[in-house]
Amino acid sequence: KLDDVFWFFFVDSPITVYKLVIMSRLKLIITHSLLNINGEKAFDSNITVGELKQKLEMVVGTKPGNMILQHRNDQNEILCTLQPDELAIGKFDLVNYSNVHVVDTDAKQGSIVSQMHALEKGQNVNIPKYEISEEEYQKRDNTFAKWKEQNLKEFYEKKAAEEKEQIDKWDQVLQQKEIKIGDRCEIGIGSQLKHRGKVAFVGATDFDKKGIWIGVELDEPFGDNNGIKKGKKYFECKDKYGIFVRPDNIQVG
Repeated sequence: KLDDVFWFFFVDSPITVYKLVIMSRLKLIITHSLLNINGEKAFDSNITVGELKQKLEMVVGTKPGNMILQHRNDQNEILCTLQPDELAIGKFDLVNYSNVHVVDTDAKQGSIVSQMHALEKGQNVNIPKYEISEEEYQKRDNTFAKWKEQNLKEFYEKKAAEEKEQIDKWDQVLQQKEIKIGDRCEIGIGSQLKHRGKVAFVGATDFDKKGIWIGVELDEPFGDNNGIKKGKKYFECKDKYGIFVRPDNIQVG
């Protein structure tokens, strides 16, 4: 039924008969008692029921110890139960496209399969969040933080040095230009469109803590705020009349 059997007869004295059995693969339809699974899988007919359960764990998620395997017909009637675990599946009345139904005996709340079943039904599933302390995380070797430290250290050091150099330049420009609140000014460098206004703010900001910003109240509505940036008020002006620029992007006087 499952095996391809070949008989060989050799004329001898006495006559000897040789039987060669080639084990075939079975294409089985796998279903599950909880999950909406109906798929075709092929297995060697000489594997045991226990080995089949181990392979099916990767398909349905149920642990082998919690499985009962049933051979069912098209009317969902149980033809037989595949047991014991030590018996080869080729010993059962299985043919290609036979239905092997996995009964999950561990349907308790919180198991992986029960959570998958709940998700299929559209129910909310409370999956505990995996958390690890900072101390335990630092002890691990193959973490992203360790990889970043080993491979991106030079990059971040160079980036930090460049940022510090730029901040120092802004501070120098601020001192050289002697920019102060109330000064008439013009923003824009080179070919940029220039706009006139007055200095309304000088200092550090919460929206960008790297270096000094100059808040300008423009004479015309070419800005992008009213002196409030990301919920914090730095100066007061009409909407679209406020703008923030760096010290090297402004001329006073």
